[in-house]
Amino acid sequence: MTALTTFVSAHDRRRPGVRAAVRSVHVLTLLVLLLIGVGPLYWMVKGAVTPPSELTTHPLALWPDRPLTGNFATAYHDLGVGR
Repeated sequence: MTALTTFVSAHDRRRPGVRAAVRSVHVLTLLVLLLIGVGPLYWMVKGAVTPPSELTTHPLALWPDRPLTGNFATAYHDLGVGR
């Protein structure tokens, strides 16, 4: 008796419908994992460039109205983040 190593047999993977379904599941899984990984990084950058007043009034906005890119220079020079 052979052990089952995949959910779909090699014979079934040759069928076009099964192959398309398996590929769709792979792509969907990859996209979900990318969102899980990139989402927190995006939210961190968004929070770094959002002015404090806008963070308190619209905390769930997808992007600030007036981003402050100077916050990175302030953190690097004044707070010594680069050291």
